[in-house]
Amino acid sequence: MQACAIKFWALMLLAIVSISAQAQEVSPYSRYGIGDISSPDFAASRSLGGLSAAYRDKYNINAVNPASYSFIRYATFEIGLNSTTKWLQTTNSKYQTGDAFLDYVAMAFPLGKNQGISFGLVPFSSMRYDLQSSTTDSLGNDYTRLYSGKGRTYDFYLGYSKATIINFRNVLSFGTNVAYRFGQLRYGEVLTLSDGGNSLSARRNSTLRVSDVVVTVGAQYRTCFSCPDTLLTDPIQIEAEQNKKHLYLTVGAYGGSPSNISSNISSTFDRFYISGSSVVTVDTVSSTDDTKLKLRLPAQFGLGATLGDDIRWTVGLDLKYTFWNGFNSLSGGEPLQNSFRFGGGIELCPNISGKGFVRRTRYRLGGYYDSGHLSISNKSIVEYGMTFGLGIPLKPKGKGEERLNIGFAAGSRGTTSNGLLQETFVKVSIGILLNASAGYDNWFKKSKYQ
Repeated sequence: MQACAIKFWALMLLAIVSISAQAQEVSPYSRYGIGDISSPDFAASRSLGGLSAAYRDKYNINAVNPASYSFIRYATFEIGLNSTTKWLQTTNSKYQTGDAFLDYVAMAFPLGKNQGISFGLVPFSSMRYDLQSSTTDSLGNDYTRLYSGKGRTYDFYLGYSKATIINFRNVLSFGTNVAYRFGQLRYGEVLTLSDGGNSLSARRNSTLRVSDVVVTVGAQYRTCFSCPDTLLTDPIQIEAEQNKKHLYLTVGAYGGSPSNISSNISSTFDRFYISGSSVVTVDTVSSTDDTKLKLRLPAQFGLGATLGDDIRWTVGLDLKYTFWNGFNSLSGGEPLQNSFRFGGGIELCPNISGKGFVRRTRYRLGGYYDSGHLSISNKSIVEYGMTFGLGIPLKPKGKGEERLNIGFAAGSRGTTSNGLLQETFVKVSIGILLNASAGYDNWFKKSKYQ
């Protein structure tokens, strides 16, 4: 229906605009680099410990490895929401914070035989912190420094994948994502002398704007251990084989080379004093506007494997390595190091063709360990956690594969040793999944009656 199509694209546009206006998680560690790198996977994958290199599903979108798009069987739309509750702790204090926001929006659909495309808006990094430190100089003067940062960067991506069927047992897929990376990050620093307001305070405000194109490539090789040796041509036989509980092994890899991101930075440095509730600027010491620079982001690659029958169970492992020592920072001397992330999970579905919602629900469990790309005070800022999730069907049996993917993650990042800070968190990810198997292909069809 044309009316359905208008409503659908209006929802898509609203989601994109809403994501661009969202808040982000509070993390003092986001002060470094280009902020905290956002989780690139969607709700179903997050519930499996971030399984992505070899993850492929007929209905769920995997934007991390573009080779997976060729496995999509129906036009699919997914919008994600995220909620985080976090406890920030030092050796002598503890603070609780939380946020909830729209996270991502994406579409994928088959394009011809054994091909698929996807596009969407996903977060790349986020920055939000407010810090305070106090020092005393050699003359006995007490200074207070306030540091703040806020902002997000995004990827608007378009991806394509094509699969080559070697025989009924083996399939090889390749894919590419081309993303427009954009956004802005705001940095602030205020220096105040604690002398009762007799001296001027100083502040520096900077805005970094990011805008460029990045490319990611991926591949997946899939083999069936119990499929027929010969390629079937009869549609009835093919459908019968696809509904059997065969055992599949999928191996996947993806990666991106180091990228020079075009950026502009604007900065002002001025002096001020506070009069009542007003801030009075005395003079501007320096000011720069849209100074061009190249921000070099690191190369990364991921490897993984999954094993399962695609119907009742799937288990998988995933490894990602990022070369953060190739990152060039704005200020220099950033405490960055190469990092690896290891994760995995298992998905179970008691009876996908059963009558009850409980039996048709997908149950997911996973975990992960991230060595961390920050090293501060000779301590790596490690993160680890456990994940759990549900893929709840929203339609009765035979009415499509609409699902509500709900994922939970509980874990920790950092340490209270050496004067550092530890973050303990609980995250909830919600992915609302709609696809044409539920009749939403009417969005893309012209009505026969006007």
